[in-house]
Amino acid sequence: MKEIFEQLKNGKNIQLTGAEKSVVRFSVAEFIDAHPKMHEIQMEDEIVPAPKTVRPIRSPYHYSFSYFMKATAFALIMVVSLGGSLTFASERALPGDALYSFKVNVRERAEHLLAFSSEKRALVAQTHIKTRLVEIDALKREKSLDEKNASAVTEALLENTADLKIALNELKDAGDHTTTSTLVGTIVPELEAHLATSEETSAQIEAPDPGSEENRAEDTSTPEQPALMKTSIVPEETAGTSEGAPATSSEIEPATDEKEESVRVALSAETILSGALQSAQEVILTDTQKDETAQ
Repeated sequence: MKEIFEQLKNGKNIQLTGAEKSVVRFSVAEFIDAHPKMHEIQMEDEIVPAPKTVRPIRSPYHYSFSYFMKATAFALIMVVSLGGSLTFASERALPGDALYSFKVNVRERAEHLLAFSSEKRALVAQTHIKTRLVEIDALKREKSLDEKNASAVTEALLENTADLKIALNELKDAGDHTTTSTLVGTIVPELEAHLATSEETSAQIEAPDPGSEENRAEDTSTPEQPALMKTSIVPEETAGTSEGAPATSSEIEPATDEKEESVRVALSAETILSGALQSAQEVILTDTQKDETAQ
């Protein structure tokens, strides 16, 4: 809050440039030409008519400062009005939970907007990326990782990665290569570890099941059973009933289809995660390795 008031105080020292003053002067002259009655007003200096093609230009400080103040005010209003209880309740929200949207789009956005330096914004973005990785682990642990939840967590992950990249570029432009290298060296290994885990899980899902019918049909090493073992006697009480009869294909197919769908969903979710983790790692490392090589 103290930094906000300091920036407001410094705003008093902002002055128009010579070009901006000329535009203002020309705009006033053009307005007077459009209103003849205003010519009766006596002015000290002779007014130079402005070309009709000249249009007023806003100060370059207008958009950035206006956006900054609006975004900051919105973040403060949301945090204060909703209170700390809702913020605390959303702390452990996962994709699919009712408060996850509030957690990502309101609470974390407020944290990002209230970071007033490049280093603080980078640290906030790094924290949010680590939060996404924790959420991925929790979804896997609770076996609730499906395509929808994977898409939600990866969308937030890529947005946090973009925030981090912007802050890293600002730090590099300011010549703070030490902080940049430290941040990259901290978050990239964690992304690599989760990417390796996701790829390993995908490989396990794609691996054939040793107990599947195809593998049993291909396995010819099993010795033939004795003739006595091939015959079986059905008890009289079960003869003619469905209890002693083998399962029909119609009873097997639903279970098989359900298993195949489960495998498909799990593989699709892991593919989404792998793609997002790979993209996040590439975005962060873009230009960073080039800078280190140049140094």
